[in-house]
Amino acid sequence: MREVAERAGVALSSVSRVLSGHPAVSESLRRRVLMAVSEMDYEPDFTAMSLRRGSTMTVAFLVRDIASPLFSDLVKSAERELRRQGYSLLMMNSDGDPDRDAAHIRLFARRRVDGLILSLASETHPETLAALKSLRAPVVLIDRRVPEIQASTVLSDHYHGLRAATRQLADQGHRRIALITGPHEVLASRERVRGYKAGLRSAGITAEDRLLRIGNYSVEFGNSQTTQLLSEPDPPTAVIAGAVML
Repeated sequence: MREVAERAGVALSSVSRVLSGHPAVSESLRRRVLMAVSEMDYEPDFTAMSLRRGSTMTVAFLVRDIASPLFSDLVKSAERELRRQGYSLLMMNSDGDPDRDAAHIRLFARRRVDGLILSLASETHPETLAALKSLRAPVVLIDRRVPEIQASTVLSDHYHGLRAATRQLADQGHRRIALITGPHEVLASRERVRGYKAGLRSAGITAEDRLLRIGNYSVEFGNSQTTQLLSEPDPPTAVIAGAVML
């Protein structure tokens, strides 16, 4: 790196900022450094840079399924903002598997990420909780609440959303309204169920257990439960899907 600085005629710290993607770098300085890098065929040692800095300039993002429109939009937005701040994004899927959540978090710890954004498959999985407690980086939870760890939390208002959706269907004349949603181990699903039942109560409708289907967030589960519901002797006249992937 010192040779690059000499070739470009800039300070060593300037080269470091350019190569780490730091946002506070002028375009002219960036061009000078990158031209010197190209002319010298220089390959930066990012591991050594991270050790000197005490930071990998990397934030991890762990989601259930990147194919979900919600998560793909979140990842894109996070990556765009992190890039502006000079950080890289490391993204992985859990496929709704708590064991995979735990394994990925342990991997992030070994890679010394500077932060972690995640939406857990389960809020109570022991191995996941243990991995999070040992992670020495700030954590942001999306639509999850885990009192056992210190973390910032970003929550959607699933309760009022489902309450309003259920009540709207009831106001349209539907009395047999079904809900298909994800596992009870995550806050978003619990809040959807709570909102669904509140919407039924507000319309004077008694909730029926067989119209509430709780399982995993997958197309397969959504298809199977919809088929079963519509095959009932007295099928629902409306079905609410608790997530896009259902």
